[in-house]
Amino acid sequence: MKKKVLLLIALLLPLMVGAKKLTYLGHQYDGKVNGQNIPEGKGKIDIGGLIIEGMFNGKTINDATLKTDWLKFDGSVEYGREDAVTLKEGGVLTKYYYQTQDIRVERNYNGWTIYESSLPGKQKNTVENLSQDKVIDNQGLQEEPLTLPFTFEMTGIPSELNPPIVKKKGEFPLMKYSIWTRDGRQEGYMYAYVANTQPGVNDFVEGYKDDEGRSWTYIGAGEFVFIGKREMQFFVIYPDGSNYVYDGSWTLSYPSQKKVMFHNDFYEKGRMLLLVNGDKYEEGKDVAVRKIGEITGLSDFLTYYSEQKKVTLPSGVEIIVPEKLKNMSAMEIEKFLQDNVFSIVKTSNLFAAPIYIDDRPLRSGNEYRSNNCLGRYVDGKFIPQKR
Repeated sequence: MKKKVLLLIALLLPLMVGAKKLTYLGHQYDGKVNGQNIPEGKGKIDIGGLIIEGMFNGKTINDATLKTDWLKFDGSVEYGREDAVTLKEGGVLTKYYYQTQDIRVERNYNGWTIYESSLPGKQKNTVENLSQDKVIDNQGLQEEPLTLPFTFEMTGIPSELNPPIVKKKGEFPLMKYSIWTRDGRQEGYMYAYVANTQPGVNDFVEGYKDDEGRSWTYIGAGEFVFIGKREMQFFVIYPDGSNYVYDGSWTLSYPSQKKVMFHNDFYEKGRMLLLVNGDKYEEGKDVAVRKIGEITGLSDFLTYYSEQKKVTLPSGVEIIVPEKLKNMSAMEIEKFLQDNVFSIVKTSNLFAAPIYIDDRPLRSGNEYRSNNCLGRYVDGKFIPQKR
């Protein structure tokens, strides 16, 4: 009988010493260990506030589960003395979230409030299969946003431009919410992802590429929380650099790298100005035309963009050229004008325009004095002014 008791004690002894609570690599561990007091087998560990359960093999945890109120990781984990862990490639990271339209959430002077009664059955999740190792600690886990794809339509844009449906990814931070019950009692706090993808909140993009290779920047008309109404704005840039702006201003680009720019709102004391290769433009390549006659609007932009016709300059437009032309010969000035202006625009049969030196920044009210006049461009020829 005594031998049987001793045998039973011998059999139970490994089980009794195999499960321990101890400090391993500076972390609190509760679970099975081997003869060297190293975690081996099923256990649980607290690494800087991250509670991880699984099958331990020293510094590796297989079939591991890391879970909080807002996310869960299933896979393999590696750890050391630091408070950070490595979530191994191939693991599954699940983030839980709510949408503002599904629950009752309000902002008050102390922060944000969630009403507990609105939560049941409203939680959603998004799943990420890790394609590479991810190093994370408790603070980093709380600072990592929820990335959520969604779509919206850019409203208010003329249909002739064929605006795309925007596919966008929004980032939503983890936030701390006060919990209120149905009868108005506060019951502590919770951390949660709450995503707001409703129209008028996240309907903006910058540099969004569509299937035609165009780049869109768009700010939709809607409500900013605590700010109020905003105005819808947009502009689209075509692959060749041509663009159209919501206010009717537009730019055409040509294969020769010259540009013609149109603006809705520019008159200088009732005069029509054409600024050639000013300081704002790349030397030798650009032409800016600011409200020449009635050349404005989307239909004109689409017509000229498709190269159905050239822009027509009215006689009398004042052509402002760079100061460097002051030292050029009449033949050189004529060639400059033909290459940089009249190769990309059209004029009437009887066309004449004064040519001025741009020796100061162009601004409203700036007058070009007669001593800045180089001459006139008349019917395809430059005629210098007599000095």
